[in-house]
Amino acid sequence: MKVLHFVHKPEGPGRDDVSERWQAAHAAVLKAESREKVLRGYIRHRQVPGAERALRHFGAGGEPAYTGVAAVYYDSPEEALTHFPSYERSLRELSAETGDFYDPSRSLALYSREVTIF
Repeated sequence: MKVLHFVHKPEGPGRDDVSERWQAAHAAVLKAESREKVLRGYIRHRQVPGAERALRHFGAGGEPAYTGVAAVYYDSPEEALTHFPSYERSLRELSAETGDFYDPSRSLALYSREVTIF
C-alpha cells in the first residue's frame, strides 16, 4: 500500500528551509514512536527550482505548487489506514511546535495500491 503525501509549505519560509525541516521532522516522528517497524519504505521528492514554469507549460495557472511529495509504503491497507493518520498528525504537531514547514490545510494524502503497467 502506498500513501502519497503532498506537502504544501506555509507562507514565509523558503523552499530549502522547509525541505530540511520536513526531513528532520520525519526522522523525529519515526524515532519517537518506533514507526520504523511498520513503515515499509519512504521516498521524498522535493520541488525543484522552476517547477512553477513546468506547471504553466501543462496549462496550470495560479495553482499552488507543492513543496514536495512523500511516497510512504506499508505492507497492507490496514496498516496504512491505521498508521498514516497518526504519522501525519505527529508531523502537524511538530510543525506547529518547532517552526512551520507544513500547511495541512493545503496539503493532501492519497492512498493507493501500486501496480505495474506494461
